[in-house]
Amino acid sequence: CAADKVVGDVLDEFIEDDSIRLVKILEKNFKEQCDNYLLNQREAQESVEILKEKLDARLMKEMYASGNKQKFAENILIPIIENIISKREAILLPNLNDIEEGLKKVFNEIVQTNKLEIN
Repeated sequence: CAADKVVGDVLDEFIEDDSIRLVKILEKNFKEQCDNYLLNQREAQESVEILKEKLDARLMKEMYASGNKQKFAENILIPIIENIISKREAILLPNLNDIEEGLKKVFNEIVQTNKLEIN
């Protein structure tokens, strides 16, 4: 019947609109997390690939039903991103003695033209 076709078309339009809204929420949240975690291009691409594997109709339905879609998006994205950044090479900070010695050397080089010595 013609009414079934019209109802089906209207429902399809609503479903498509909802899917677009959900994807926009995910995109916005992903951009925020990229900034928060200072992801480089490779890390961002890897995150997107993993997200593509996880996103399916079931997960989108859960997100749609969620009371807080922003938080739902975070709960999907943050574990993916944290797993990726856990593979970063650790950067060790110098200890205070090393900093002090380094500063002394720099200051001595700066004031050496005046023949002063900092101890």
